[in-house]
Amino acid sequence: MIPTLPQNADPAQKTARANELRRQREQLRYDYDYLAPLAFAETVPKEHHPSVAWRFKLAKVVLTILRNTSDVTKTAGDFRERLRLPVRIFKAEAERQSLQNEILNRILEGFLSGRAKSFEEIQRLFVRIPAPPGIDEAGTDELFAALRVGGPNPMMLKRVDRLPPNLPVTDEQFGRTMGANDSLTRAIAEHRLYLADYPALANTPGGTFPNGQKFLAAPLALFAVPAEGADKRLRAVAIQCGQLPGATNPVFCPQDGLGWEVAKSFVQMADGNYHQAVFHLGQTHLVLEPIVIATCRQLPSAHPLNVLLMPHFEGTLNINDAAQSNLIAPQGGVDRVMGGTIATSRKIAVDAARSFDFNASMPPQALSARGVADKAALPVFPYRDDALLVWSVIRRWADRYLRIYYSSNADVAADTELQAWIAEMLSGDGGRMTNIGENGRLLTLDYLVDMVAHIIFIAGPQHAAVNFPQYPIMSYAPTMPLALYKAAPASIDTTSPNGLFDWLPPLDMMQLQMSLGYLLGSAQCTRLGIYARTDHGSLREWLGDLVGDFSGTGYFMDGRAQSALKAFHADLREVEAEITKRNETRRPYPFLLPSRTPQSINI
Repeated sequence: MIPTLPQNADPAQKTARANELRRQREQLRYDYDYLAPLAFAETVPKEHHPSVAWRFKLAKVVLTILRNTSDVTKTAGDFRERLRLPVRIFKAEAERQSLQNEILNRILEGFLSGRAKSFEEIQRLFVRIPAPPGIDEAGTDELFAALRVGGPNPMMLKRVDRLPPNLPVTDEQFGRTMGANDSLTRAIAEHRLYLADYPALANTPGGTFPNGQKFLAAPLALFAVPAEGADKRLRAVAIQCGQLPGATNPVFCPQDGLGWEVAKSFVQMADGNYHQAVFHLGQTHLVLEPIVIATCRQLPSAHPLNVLLMPHFEGTLNINDAAQSNLIAPQGGVDRVMGGTIATSRKIAVDAARSFDFNASMPPQALSARGVADKAALPVFPYRDDALLVWSVIRRWADRYLRIYYSSNADVAADTELQAWIAEMLSGDGGRMTNIGENGRLLTLDYLVDMVAHIIFIAGPQHAAVNFPQYPIMSYAPTMPLALYKAAPASIDTTSPNGLFDWLPPLDMMQLQMSLGYLLGSAQCTRLGIYARTDHGSLREWLGDLVGDFSGTGYFMDGRAQSALKAFHADLREVEAEITKRNETRRPYPFLLPSRTPQSINI
């Protein structure tokens, strides 16, 4: 079938399109109670269930986790019982929901007890699960600063043109790290001063499940780029653990011993909680859900945009359903491992999705708004550099594809199905999205290209950038503890009997953080730009997954689209080569390599 716009369809085609959409709307309805008031699919239709390839990969990952738990706790007999689970994951399609619940329940079982007394003890948690790279760097100031621009959450750093009034850092404190020849005034004037601020965590209660009181904080962390020398990497300057300055909320600097180490942990904890609730769950998974639903309900399979977008929606409804029903449910994985209450985590995620500004969040606009687009002022920012590179080739692909079918703005405006699509996304009884489209419509081809490119970017590269660091960076709790078990230090001269270990999570929560990080951060299925039909077990699906350079051009029935796809593949190969080259001379940042970027949010 060659895709066509509705205004170019004959009467029989129009009738077929209308009938198909009627069936889709009956099958796929909205529900606003799962994470109120967000739009969710009431049920997950079978065509959105996981493919065979996805189940196979998940089974392998789960098997590794269960073997690791058994090896750590010396419970081989228990492992043999658990072995039945990955076998069922692979074989059983009909048990989708119950299996997803059982996966999480099994992963939550059989952990060590007590608290770690050494980093070596924590590292021994990694047996079958390989220890993440750079584990020996955990806790260093260099890694702490580097994670702001190349970690799981590169979305927080903002340039500041003045020191925030609630962060009383002095020139003397600034000079301890940046040198006597530098100053706050000079750093501000030269656009070298940056801030990570976490106000949404202020006055929020720490959770208590399952091991007692956890402590949240809403820190401010100040960073700067050196004024002189060849090394222009970001440096950590100062941290205040709470929003309100005072005698019991001091400013910590790198020279402040244990207090500084604990303060960094509070920043990492806040960053991890923001990452998971805001930029991962809220602004990739949840914002894409209504777009997927509206596409299925308003764009028939003969519409060229349906053809382009559906591979980018593979597995999304399923994984979102699994998340809301178990992972972020009370007493689920998030409730156990994160610092806040489950109600707090869910509210932050909902607020993040509701406040998401689709148009302003396109990478060039978002980076400029944060003041971090200037490479001269902030030379080392791997996420920015790679994201803009990937964005540019995705936009070029969207432009080439859409111009096959739309020759003018008038074609866009006349596409009744397209207009119904955007209207449903914005509707109060539809997707309930905000600030998407052009004043409630789609009026120009240039904007449509931007919009489609952004949807593909969120589904692929952006989700990859926030999801796949969960194993190599976040699975080792000392690098990024997701909860802390003692209040933020109230004095520069902080002491504690067991040092930092008195704040870090107990061993069972470290083990859970490792297991969840490995589960979510190592199961890649599908690949950006590889369009192939997934018929729940077809040979094509297997080949597309197993052969790295499988083109997938057979997905598009329109030869003009195949030609455009080949150009996209050439662009992606150039991006792969460029990022690989960059990683030879910087701290490696692999998360936006096209070869490591899935096509959709399916984990």
